[in-house]
Amino acid sequence: MKSPLLIFALAITGLAAQAADSKIASDAINAFGLDLYRTQAGTEGNLLLSPYSTESALAMTYAGAEGDTRTEMQRVLHFPGDDGALHGSFKALALELAEYRARSMEWAKQSKEIGGPSTPIEFNVANRLFAERGYPLRPAFLSLVKESYAAPVEEMDFMKSPEPSRVAINRWVEAETKNRIRDLVPRDLIKSTTRLVLVNALYLRVPWEKQFSESATQKERFLARGRDGVDVPTMRDTSLVGYAKRDGCQVLTRRYYGDEMQFVIVLPDDRPRRHRTHADREVAPGMRPSGVPQSDSAPAQIPHRATDRAAQRQPQAARHENRL
Repeated sequence: MKSPLLIFALAITGLAAQAADSKIASDAINAFGLDLYRTQAGTEGNLLLSPYSTESALAMTYAGAEGDTRTEMQRVLHFPGDDGALHGSFKALALELAEYRARSMEWAKQSKEIGGPSTPIEFNVANRLFAERGYPLRPAFLSLVKESYAAPVEEMDFMKSPEPSRVAINRWVEAETKNRIRDLVPRDLIKSTTRLVLVNALYLRVPWEKQFSESATQKERFLARGRDGVDVPTMRDTSLVGYAKRDGCQVLTRRYYGDEMQFVIVLPDDRPRRHRTHADREVAPGMRPSGVPQSDSAPAQIPHRATDRAAQRQPQAARHENRL
């Protein structure tokens, strides 16, 4: 059973409004992400999904699909019929995120001068195709994934060296995610018959708009798996945050530094019915939580385990890494 606390660590509140093209990708990411969550929500243990990362990788796969495979992928991934608009939208979204990262460097510089957060946003989406040496991939496909997804092709010798090829791919992923994602490709997955491996990795580190005070961190009771109470170190703060009370749940948003990303938490009220609330509550890149006001005052209490070890060491920052 799941804990009733549903945490969506990344929502981008303003980027899609800056470029209409990115909305196609954002809408597809949101719809697919909710579908994916519905299929996984009843499994045991914690659940971490990155709809943006997964959808980006599958969008590249879709670019090379034909026939019934293409039709099914289009339906499941919520893609429009216009391929040019689709792939252009993913490119637009990636550019907006890159521009946001560049702006954050200037914000961090200015903030440091007045004693505020001095760490810029770190955001990296890495795409790459690892193909069997000499395998005849279509030039049009290679051009599209390179142009729209910044995904170059690296030749490998899968036929003669499948295991060294797997190790090389994993080393690339580690380098792109600052060693946070390791062994992405498990042993024995790469075979001598493998011809193409498409890899997507996403890395994010961003400081809070208002830092948590380390001295205010206290142990609080946290309900794990919907039934087991455990004491965990909990970051505490009372400030203006996005908050809404809806039928069956509470929604809280807390902004990251720069006012364009936010941390979204959905807390169902009725534990036995908690999975009823997820269907229209998740927020993915380019979207805001519908009807959630942005200026209500509410106490924010976030368990350290809701972020990751980096947040435990530095309460002012949260990290969120994803992988396909």
